[in-house]
Amino acid sequence: MGVSGLSPSMLKIIFPFVFLGGSIVLYYGVKKAKRLIFPDFREDFLLSQEKITIYFPEIGKYQFFYCRKPKFKIIRKPIPFRGFEFKVTHAFSSEEIPYTADFISFFTRSDLKAVRAHSLGEINIPKVGKYDISYSPFVGEPDDFLSVMSYHGGVLDTFFMVWTILIGSFMTLGGLIMSMVVWQGRL
Repeated sequence: MGVSGLSPSMLKIIFPFVFLGGSIVLYYGVKKAKRLIFPDFREDFLLSQEKITIYFPEIGKYQFFYCRKPKFKIIRKPIPFRGFEFKVTHAFSSEEIPYTADFISFFTRSDLKAVRAHSLGEINIPKVGKYDISYSPFVGEPDDFLSVMSYHGGVLDTFFMVWTILIGSFMTLGGLIMSMVVWQGRL
């Protein structure tokens, strides 16, 4: 008898499925992490611009971010979480898209260049096409900018992504090691 009363022949069947299941869970966790680090869509624009036209390639949610490059300064201007109001209209039909502001933004993300992006709000694009985005100019740091990215899901989604990667890696590694032990007849 092996682990918890199961026969070795039964364990030879179970542990490869644990390895396979862990590999699938790990794949989806890493895929979600890739979308978080490298969003499918990203468009950057300056703080000083009053209007910009952007082509949105897919229907769905997009998020606005205030982006700040890393600097070695002790005192910096605060990030205006409530200062931005975006007006988004379809370029041809002038149909206005509702913008939902994030009044409390707990989620910030960083890319591989250490640029910190603070969430400002989101829009839901109903159809593919060009959209005019206008906003009141804000005087910030000289190299700060605004960005619109494909929606990533927020803090809760990131929490589940991290746990998916951890559980998937433990299942994959544990299933592989235990399969090798059972197949060698040491359990």
